[in-house]
Amino acid sequence: MPVISAIMSVYNNENTVEEAMNSILGQTFQDWECIICDDASDDGTWHKINGIARGNARFIVMRNDKNRGPAFTRNRCIEKARGRYIVIQDADDISAPDRFD
Repeated sequence: MPVISAIMSVYNNENTVEEAMNSILGQTFQDWECIICDDASDDGTWHKINGIARGNARFIVMRNDKNRGPAFTRNRCIEKARGRYIVIQDADDISAPDRFD
């Protein structure tokens, strides 16, 4: 079970989500999982998320069947979270490498 669960609600963030996810990957504290829920984006966000997450079991990705808003989407992520602590990461945020320390 990871210590930290980073949750990310994503909607039409094709241009920023890669940098947000890479800032999680670059954390100096490594005992984390990142749960990302795409809120039925209609751009290339879903494909970008899957491309980055592929091969890294610490990323858990899911998608809403229709756009439901950030609160609903974050709650879906929280339901999947296994960490002791929850960190909210927005799809257009960049976390400093020591954020989880």
